Amino acid sequence: MNANMNTVGSGGRARRALRCLLLSALLLLLCAVGTACRGIGDSGEAPYDHLVTFDYNYGNLEANCPTQYLGVRDGGLVSIQPGYSDAFTLYEIKGHYLEGWYTAKTDGEGKPLKDSKTGMVLLDSKWDFETGTVGADMTLYARWVAESVLSFVDRETGELLYSMRATPGTSRKLPVQAEGAIIEKMPGHTVYGYFADAECTQPFTFPHTFGETDETVYVSLLEGTWLIVRTPAAFQKGVNAGANLYLDADLDFSQVATGWQVRDFGGTLNGNGHTIRGITLTLEGSRNKSNNFALFGTLRSKAYLHDVTFADVNISFSAKVNGTYAVAGFAWAAESGARVENVTLTGLLTYDFASAPTSTVTAWIAENGMKPEDANGCDYSGLVLRDAAAG
Repeated sequence: MNANMNTVGSGGRARRALRCLLLSALLLLLCAVGTACRGIGDSGEAPYDHLVTFDYNYGNLEANCPTQYLGVRDGGLVSIQPGYSDAFTLYEIKGHYLEGWYTAKTDGEGKPLKDSKTGMVLLDSKWDFETGTVGADMTLYARWVAESVLSFVDRETGELLYSMRATPGTSRKLPVQAEGAIIEKMPGHTVYGYFADAECTQPFTFPHTFGETDETVYVSLLEGTWLIVRTPAAFQKGVNAGANLYLDADLDFSQVATGWQVRDFGGTLNGNGHTIRGITLTLEGSRNKSNNFALFGTLRSKAYLHDVTFADVNISFSAKVNGTYAVAGFAWAAESGARVENVTLTGLLTYDFASAPTSTVTAWIAENGMKPEDANGCDYSGLVLRDAAAG
C-alpha cells in the first residue's frame, strides 16, 4: 500500500531540513489526507521515498505562491494535489487560472529551461494524477492560462466601454448591468446592438463561450434615448408610455389577441422605412366616448412620426347614440408643433353614422392643428372609407 503526505514549505529549504520536518509531522499529516501508513513504526523507516515539489511557476506574474511538497512512496501515485484540503490549499493568481501540473523541459544537464520573456519554466508533459507513478524526487510546474477578455468597444471610435473576463470554455450571458455601464460612459445614447464586426453586419450572440484568445464586441449606439422596437408588444408599450420609438423590424399585428389600444402620442417614432401591418380597431361612439376615433388619439406638440407605413389597417366605427362624432384613419387630432413625414396609411375604415348623421369621417386627421409644412410626404390615399349604412 502506498503512503502519501504533504506539507507546505519554502522553496529555499534544504532537503535535509525538509525531511526532518516531514518526519516529525508524518502521523498528523497522513491522518489529515486520509492515507494509510504501512511499515512506519519503531523501526525508524522513512515515511516516504520520494519528494514531489509543486512549483507554481508564475515567472514575472504578480504573485506570491509558496512552493508546496508531497511525500510519496516509490512507485506510488501523486494521490493529492494543491486544493485537496485547507491544509493543502491551492494558491491563485488574479486574472489567470491553473490549467494543470506539468513536468519541465530540460537541458542536457537535466536543468529546467525557462522562457526569457515570461520567466516561466518551459513545460513538457501534463501529469496524470490517476495513473502517473513516482520513481524519484520530482518537480511539477503549474501552467497558468490568462483569463480571456471580451472587450466591448464603440464601433465608431474604438473606445473601450465595458469588459468581461472568464476562463476558456466558460459560457456567460450578457450581464444585466452591461448596458447601464456602457451608457454611463456614453450618456445621451442608446445601445442599438452588439456585433462581431465593426461594420455591424454580424450580431454577437449571447450566451457566449469564451475561447483562449481575447475577443471584441462592437457596440452600435444611437444618439438620444430610444426604445428599440422589434415586436408588436414593444410597440404598443412604447406608444402607451409616450417613448421615443426606434422601429427595427416590420411588425404584424394580425395575430395579436389584445388588439390595438388608442393613445395620445408625444414622442418620436422613427420607422426606418419599416411597415406596421394588420392593426384592427373597433370603435363605438357613446355618451361616455366622444373622441379618439383613430389609430392615434392626439398627436402632441412634440410628436414626430416619420418613415413608416401602416398597412392593411381595419378600423370599424359605429355610433350607439345620437351625436356628432369625428372619425379619422390616422389620428383624431394633432396639436400645433406636431410633425408627420413620409408616413403611408392603407387599409379599410368602415363607419356607421345611421344614429349620428351629423358625424364626419376623414382618412387622415380629424382635428388637424399642424402647420402645412410639418406634414410632408404623407400618403393616405390607400385607406378606403366605406359607409356601412349605405350597404
